[in-house]
Amino acid sequence: MNIKDKIAKPIEKVFDYFNWKYLNSFTETSNEIREMEKLGVKPSVTLVEKNSNYMVKLDFINKSRNKLTKYILGY
Repeated sequence: MNIKDKIAKPIEKVFDYFNWKYLNSFTETSNEIREMEKLGVKPSVTLVEKNSNYMVKLDFINKSRNKLTKYILGY
């Protein structure tokens, strides 16, 4: 294992943790929205906004991880 791998692996683990955390939150709110729609209830605006914020955070985390990994590993 070279020095780049020693640096990149812990950073990737941090990004993986945040990705997992926000993906779980996104899934929960998506399920809540889906259940409300099944019951014929319009989901609240705050719930939809919360869900879209999770999506934006997931996108940011994944893009940041990819850029950082490419920078550290050089590919």
